[in-house]
Amino acid sequence: MAQFHELHIPAKGDGWDCSHPLAAEEASSLFTLILPALFLLVLAVSLALGGSNIGPWETGLWIAITVYFYLQGMLSVYRLSNSYLAYCQEVGIGTCDVHGDRVWGLYDDTKWLNQVFGGRRWDRKDLQTRELVANFPSILAFVVFYLLLKALLARASKNLEFAGTLLLGAGYVCFLHEFTILQPLSFALLNYAISRFLASGNRLGRAMLVPCSWLLGILALAAAGRELSLETLFRSLGSRKLQAWGRWMDRFQGELSWFSVLRFWVLRCISWTVDFSRSLDAANTGTSAITGVESSNSGCDHKHRADASRPLQEYKSLSLYAAYLLYPPLYMTGPIISFNAFASYMEQPQVEFQGWALARYWLRWLVDTFLFIAFGHFLYTSALAVNGPLTSIRDNKAVMFDNLLNFGLDGETMVWFSFWSLKGLWFKFLVIWRFARGWALSDGVAAMENMERCMCNNYSVRDFWRGWHRSFNRWLVRYVYVPLGGSGSFLRQLGSTALVFTFVAIWHEPTLLHLLREEQRLLVWGWLLALFVVPELAAERLCSLPRCKAWLDGHPTAARHLRAFGGACNIQMLIIANLVGYSYGLKGASYLLLTVSNPRMWRFLAAFVVWLFAKTQLMLLIRQREAHAAERPKLASKSKLSKDD
Repeated sequence: MAQFHELHIPAKGDGWDCSHPLAAEEASSLFTLILPALFLLVLAVSLALGGSNIGPWETGLWIAITVYFYLQGMLSVYRLSNSYLAYCQEVGIGTCDVHGDRVWGLYDDTKWLNQVFGGRRWDRKDLQTRELVANFPSILAFVVFYLLLKALLARASKNLEFAGTLLLGAGYVCFLHEFTILQPLSFALLNYAISRFLASGNRLGRAMLVPCSWLLGILALAAAGRELSLETLFRSLGSRKLQAWGRWMDRFQGELSWFSVLRFWVLRCISWTVDFSRSLDAANTGTSAITGVESSNSGCDHKHRADASRPLQEYKSLSLYAAYLLYPPLYMTGPIISFNAFASYMEQPQVEFQGWALARYWLRWLVDTFLFIAFGHFLYTSALAVNGPLTSIRDNKAVMFDNLLNFGLDGETMVWFSFWSLKGLWFKFLVIWRFARGWALSDGVAAMENMERCMCNNYSVRDFWRGWHRSFNRWLVRYVYVPLGGSGSFLRQLGSTALVFTFVAIWHEPTLLHLLREEQRLLVWGWLLALFVVPELAAERLCSLPRCKAWLDGHPTAARHLRAFGGACNIQMLIIANLVGYSYGLKGASYLLLTVSNPRMWRFLAAFVVWLFAKTQLMLLIRQREAHAAERPKLASKSKLSKDD
């Protein structure tokens, strides 16, 4: 069995012992020396020629810079991965297929798939990836069974189809959690009972409907943070018999822990309560509820379905409430959908994705999955993030494999590794969320696309979060940001944004409510993102001033370059924030920044900023073409109307 060596280095100052600092080597390529000078020359020529649009010669240069640096970064991490693989093989990886692979994270149990990629091992050190691969045959079998049974029931009657959704959901969730389903189920039933009671009362009771649901949701997250067992819960009731029953039931934990999905229960319960409250307000003002026919005639627009209130009897239906909470396609991972939209789809399924459109979506998922698997075979970012020279902090110590310090890892490679580790994270979520959405689309529910854009096709902090976990972003806007005041004054925007990201951090990591972790990385991550929004908001306010707007309109080329530079700065801030939240933690990210701040790294960092600038220029070109494509149907419609006149 491969020996698991740990080197515990005491924390010093910022949490890292720099007795083994990363080497800040000179950038090896002459290109990084020429690039900044070439960049300044291109800017000068571009400003001299003028024009808001990017010329073909300029576009070609930005493409060349972007592609070159992508390949450079990929090769850098590929070489690092090969060094890791060579070391793993040297110490005896595979001598124990189970424990050896689990320690090093490089699995060889799918030999037929590994042969497709030249016999390379597959990096499955990430727990979610490992569990997904291990359980995928069972998941796929259940998806096929679910869709076939639902199709048969739909032919019989609408009521049977809905009953199938509810019963299949209940069976699916009971299989996942076994007796531990009692914890989230108790929370959901308590939320339903309190909300129904308050809704039936006077105006004061209805006013307390939403605050009570939020309070209950925060308490539920706190319980998830403690990971309370049934024995502990029953012990609090003071009954030894119940405590004994709880101890017995805790033996049946199921396939999935209840506290890992309770946060989705919280979102759905709050959505149901707020939509219920708004429907009561709509009934008092005489606003009519949407019907299935109306939603169909409106083109089945998801936003329209989510915003329009349903008939009051649907909110009072316990079976519809349960079906919403237990809906199998979206249960474990999302995308998140509002109660209004779910109820609408139960009455009138989506018609946009059918036939070839649905097949094309599944084909896209297959391509995404193939690329994700290829990524795991060539770039070992997950394994290196856990076992490599720069890892997450645990117990205030850096856990390393001592021999890996001999990789000769330099600061430049560390920057590229940091970037591609985030890319691997994006790939994983893309595959998981698109599979769940494809399942829901096949069942007639058009949940949002969680990954609207590629991770590398965002230059705005706010737009990045509108496109990453998009359904959660829309939930936050609908149920948190807008009720807090939304985009009012500058200070209100900042306050609302800070509260939103604080809730996001707590939602991702409920243990924050108990201060159980020494390093509150997700809380810092949320506040960093709220802080990084400030320059973007300030720049927008500044550019909207009459004098500044007039200057930018009169100098479109300079405005485009300023926007690209701002986008490059935003991308760097996003990388730092996400490394803090999802990779190295605050101390690890601080150590990385300390490494790259060495003067010998400045040439590479200048070239890296130029690369981000070039990427942003291409993003601006993409946005421009998207805007033109959106305008084309409107212009065609106007032209047709003028001809008819």
